[in-house]
Amino acid sequence: MLLVKTYLAPSSIHGMGLYAAEDIEEGAVIWRHDPVFDIGFKKEQLDALSELQKKSIKNYLFYVKPQDLYVLCADDARFINHSENPCMTNGENKDESVATRHIVKGEELTDDYRNYDSRSPLDLIISDGLYAPYIRKRKLPARLVVGFLRMTMNLFKGSSNK
Repeated sequence: MLLVKTYLAPSSIHGMGLYAAEDIEEGAVIWRHDPVFDIGFKKEQLDALSELQKKSIKNYLFYVKPQDLYVLCADDARFINHSENPCMTNGENKDESVATRHIVKGEELTDDYRNYDSRSPLDLIISDGLYAPYIRKRKLPARLVVGFLRMTMNLFKGSSNK
């Protein structure tokens, strides 16, 4: 659950973004897990959803391997975009995110998804296209994209030989 004042606006990173509606001091807790606002799903529950339901939430889930849960933030925290130079990160308590530096009012709140989403970048590309904007903007290494394409081609070749 968000613990600071925020607002939504178009993002230069991807789609909509979450922005600070007030200055936030370095080290301040921005978000803390709250089971009322942050809903956990088992893979089986997600698999049981209709395609339309899956499509509407897939970009807003993150995976927590120790609990084997996909988490959906019900508040606007789901609009926090990825950055390799984020203004927030995991706090000492892994159930919270803190400001890595002073954040000024009007600045987009960003986090490095790799700090808390247990899926690999390749899993993210395959499962829900989370990193697709970074491939298009060439912010992912070309070797990762080439490796992904080779793996995909091998999968198709393997399925046609059966």
